[in-house]
Amino acid sequence: MTLLERIGEWAAGLRLQDLPPRVVDALRLQVATSLSAAAWTPWHGPALAVLRARRSPGDALVLATGDRIGPADAAFVNAAFAMALDHD
Repeated sequence: MTLLERIGEWAAGLRLQDLPPRVVDALRLQVATSLSAAAWTPWHGPALAVLRARRSPGDALVLATGDRIGPADAAFVNAAFAMALDHD
């Protein structure tokens, strides 16, 4: 098993109750800010270009636009929208 596989297995087995409260608080804040950023940047040209490039059949939601695409592509596109303003 590779190092990344071991880390992935460890992470997949984590439960919120396994984490210290300060880590859970930080996690909640990170999730909230990432979802907010992803949902409120539907106008961002480069992120829209990622969406155009990653369209695939599926039912997973692109938060910023409401498009439905394949799950792996939706994860990629939502991440692009969430990070779109990081470097502007």
